[in-house]
This record gives sequence, structure tokens and C-alpha cells, in this order.
Amino acid sequence: MVTFKEALEIRARENPEKTFICFEDQEISNKDVDNMVNRVANGLLRLGVKKGDKVCFFLPNRPEFLYGYFANAKIGALSVVISPNYTAREVKFFINHSEATTIFTTPPLLDTIRSIREECGNLQNIICIGEGPIPDAISLAELIKDSPSTPPLVDI
Repeated sequence: MVTFKEALEIRARENPEKTFICFEDQEISNKDVDNMVNRVANGLLRLGVKKGDKVCFFLPNRPEFLYGYFANAKIGALSVVISPNYTAREVKFFINHSEATTIFTTPPLLDTIRSIREECGNLQNIICIGEGPIPDAISLAELIKDSPSTPPLVDI
């Protein structure tokens, strides 16, 4: 049986230039996806996310969802998917019920997270898909800055 982690690595090795994601006007190759996933995984490890931790995704459909989802698979973290259509009360329920320590979101959804953050005791990291400094959050660019594109050294 092949895991998500292994499936991605096999695709990147055997067909590195083949398109993995088509999003808007972008075509992103297997190799580029795997490299980005590794950078996100290494960034999450640097933040202290570890095997068994829960990481929420409060995102619309976009490539960063896959980067984070596969990054979790590479480090043994568990993914909790939250619909971007949910209310603050529903988002708070998912974060607290899952005991999530980290959440990925976008600038338009960030105010929802800010409004409930004090009521989410385990939530330590907000990663926001956006450029530049983002108050109360870590930008994805900051997360992957200086993160190697090599597979994380984690026994899962």
C-alpha cells in the first residue's frame, strides 16, 4: 500500500515535469509540488508541529491546501478540513473539538479566526496565505523562508 507521502514522491521522481495542479492560469509540476510540500513540511516542523498534531485548513480551493495537506502526511500531522463557508461558531467548534494547534487560512477569512482565537485554547499558529507581514499570523512566505525542499527527516 502506498501512502500519500510516497505517492507524491513517486510522481515527482518518475514524472517530474508532468502537471500535478492546474489552478487559474498556473500549471504546477509534480516536482514543484513535491518541493513546495517539503518546504511547508519543514516549516511546520520548525514551528513545533509534530506527529499526531492536528492542523486545520480553513481555505477555499487553492494549491496551498494541497501543499499543507501533503506536508501533514510527510510529518505525521493530521488534517482537519473546515469549509470556508462556515460561521465563526462552527469554525471554533472544529478547532476546539479537534484540538488543533495550527490553522491555514487566507486574508479574507482571517478576521473569523481572530474573532474566536481567544476561545481556541490549543491554537498556537495561524498561517495565512498572503504576502508581507500579517498581524497575528505567519505568512506562508515566512513559513517556508529558509526551509529546505528536501524531504523532512521524520519517522512516521
